[in-house]
Amino acid sequence: MKLQVKDLFEENEFFRMLKLRYEIGDQTIFLTTGNTNSGKTVFNVLLYYLIKKGILKEKIDLKKCRMYFSIVDFAKEITKLRDEIIFYDEAGAELDIGEWNNIFNKIMRHILQTQRIQRNFYFILLPHIRYISYVLLPLFTFHIITERKVIPKKNGYEIERIATINKIFAQQQFSEMRNYYDIRLVAQLRIPDITKIRNKDFRELYQRFHQIEIRKKKEIARKIEEEAKMYLLKEKTKLMKIKRTYDQEKQKLKDVK
Repeated sequence: MKLQVKDLFEENEFFRMLKLRYEIGDQTIFLTTGNTNSGKTVFNVLLYYLIKKGILKEKIDLKKCRMYFSIVDFAKEITKLRDEIIFYDEAGAELDIGEWNNIFNKIMRHILQTQRIQRNFYFILLPHIRYISYVLLPLFTFHIITERKVIPKKNGYEIERIATINKIFAQQQFSEMRNYYDIRLVAQLRIPDITKIRNKDFRELYQRFHQIEIRKKKEIARKIEEEAKMYLLKEKTKLMKIKRTYDQEKQKLKDVK
């Protein structure tokens, strides 16, 4: 299968919508959620590729691929990012579900509210939409849900991955009957098997992202290990303090006797 970029932007309503948004000066923010192995990264790298070639009219330059695993990393460069694609994977690593005003929500809220004129494309990948606060959600443009379906066959099974694309519309009035945003189904697209895509530059791009993803996930795993060790050390120190206090009080009691 060969990706026909030009045809997609002429024939598909979703891709025409993306192109129009860029032409009138809007930024576009994709929020993609889905279970592990549902195709989140594959579909977003595919979108990255199509936007790069079909809208920005640029060749794929592996040295300039902007993939981040920390909100702070790309926030530090936000003034330099114009007509760019920002790919932010493993976003859940920085999110605290119980704290709506955490660093991710704070920084993303400021970026999405103030950087529209930069005409950037943001890809935010999360395990579940629950990680995003209701305050932030209306600022996203599209919510993409990826799903893996296992289809029984006579001699086994077939795996199919689907991306459901919803447009988010911010509402300026609130009532008990609706929230601060409405959504509308835009498209349902089958996520292709990347081993069957013949475009050489796409395969190189995906391989590059995959290598970065593996390296960054290992870094996140090491960080989790360090945090676990620090937690155990704190607990051990706390127990030692309790024991020392207990021994001191016990000695005082003996002295009194």
